[in-house]
Amino acid sequence: MALTSLKRDDDDGAYEFHENVFGYGTEIFLDGEQTEKMGLKRLAAGQSVTIKATGIVTRSTEQIEADKDSGGKDISLAIQLTAIDVSPTGTANAARAAAVLYGDDED
Repeated sequence: MALTSLKRDDDDGAYEFHENVFGYGTEIFLDGEQTEKMGLKRLAAGQSVTIKATGIVTRSTEQIEADKDSGGKDISLAIQLTAIDVSPTGTANAARAAAVLYGDDED
């Protein structure tokens, strides 16, 4: 399965004051019991992880769009995650993680 970036473009309606450029509801929080079930010990901030998940579509809507760039309809889905696997990939790199999350200030 190919991964798709959730990062919003500047013209996607992201508000200037909005800290999370990936959009509301895209961050997953796992509590201690959940991480223990997956065998995750301590992961450092900045650590990349691979997440595989399954879910159930709980809502599917379509809306006519004005600019017709995707066939005249926008489709939205709500997916309730039902099972998840998280595994570390590589090593923690806070500088690289910050550049991905907040942008590179060296432009």
